[in-house]
Amino acid sequence: MFFQEKDKLTLVAPPDTVEFDPTSNALAVGCYNYNAETKERTGSLSVYDTTNLKLELLATIETNAILDIKWKNNLVYCATSNNSILCVDWQTSSNSLLPVQELQKEEKSLCLALDISPFNNTLISAHSDGTVKLWVNGNCHCFQENSLDIWSVSFDTNCPFTFYSGSDDSTFKIWDSRQQSSVHTNKSHDAGVTSFSNDPSDANILLSGSYDDRMLFWDKRNFGKPFHQFKSAGGVWRIRFSPSNPQIIAIAAMYGGFQVYNRYNLEEISIPTQSIAYGISWNSQKKNFLAASSFYDSLLGFWEIKFDL
Repeated sequence: MFFQEKDKLTLVAPPDTVEFDPTSNALAVGCYNYNAETKERTGSLSVYDTTNLKLELLATIETNAILDIKWKNNLVYCATSNNSILCVDWQTSSNSLLPVQELQKEEKSLCLALDISPFNNTLISAHSDGTVKLWVNGNCHCFQENSLDIWSVSFDTNCPFTFYSGSDDSTFKIWDSRQQSSVHTNKSHDAGVTSFSNDPSDANILLSGSYDDRMLFWDKRNFGKPFHQFKSAGGVWRIRFSPSNPQIIAIAAMYGGFQVYNRYNLEEISIPTQSIAYGISWNSQKKNFLAASSFYDSLLGFWEIKFDL
């Protein structure tokens, strides 16, 4: 297994999140820029086309700083620095981005991550004040059992009422949306829990990632102890299963760069970076192609992962 770089761009502002539209070759990129003098956080949302194996810019709009992105249909949902979820319509006929809705509460914090239910249009968001918010038809239901940053949230892909949140206190919680409190707290990580990913080939498997440089494999029927773990080169900020081969997992490993791991034969490759690795996403339309972003050097890359015969 090895990688081949197809394209690379240096952006105007640092990119910290990337996400392919699962139905096309469109790549959404969110940027985050902090002005230490004014204390302002600004950003942008851009869409690139990768049809020709190049990163071709199609559209950009200025926004608040963006920390996470999810697609649903032609809508791009962005977690932003003004504590909101910004919904932007990607209009393919004109290659333009049109903000259509902003979900926001009054608390002064950052919206750090979000997810969209695979069963309906319910959203979930994670916030720097320790809250988790469930958005149902625009109405907000707030959950709080922590005062530290909630770095990650994820819906379960098997049960419509279950979701997960990962905190800076090294724990992750399992929630049932029909209840006001969490149903389980897991303390297996040694640092903040920064990512989750449901196994697309097995509804009973969940992966969690952490600043402790570990990716843990869980059987959802028994959260007492992980059945497998992968020691990464750095903090596991993002976990992404390959859409063409669920044995292959891509990781944005922060100061450890990018890694691609084959859990079947335990083979792994590293894609080095000179800066912190935050964003990574597979292209569902082109087999074994992925995009990734590193922060302080403002780089956006597009690679093909090749497998030895």
